Amino acid sequence: MLISELARQTGLSKDTIRFYEKSGLLGQDHMSRLHNNYRDYGQAALNRFLVIANLKEFGFSLSEIGEMVQLYESNPKACRENIPKIQAKVQALDKKITRLMAFRDRLQTTITDCLVDCENTCGLDKTLSGLNHCVKV
Repeated sequence: MLISELARQTGLSKDTIRFYEKSGLLGQDHMSRLHNNYRDYGQAALNRFLVIANLKEFGFSLSEIGEMVQLYESNPKACRENIPKIQAKVQALDKKITRLMAFRDRLQTTITDCLVDCENTCGLDKTLSGLNHCVKV
């Protein structure tokens, strides 16, 4: 399949696919060249890019993805060696979720305070110094 079809099936842009290739995430054995020098990608390339896209969505860096894929491809039974990386990602996500929930709570409190007593309790005033009052929502 041509790069346009690969892009359509993976949801990745052509530029992203090319970048991942240059980054070494797709070996030459995953594609061939047609007579017009266009790249021809097979099912293995499609599968690889779908895995890369999923791992990227989970927040893994390209370096981490390369290591994980290489480890799995060299020995599928060694997948347990990826568990520490996955556990570290889960911990990082938990920290991020906690921070985001705290931000959400602060924003919700600001809305509530502004609606109840804009002039005296508006957290937005404290956040946006220089303004004399907050605008009611």
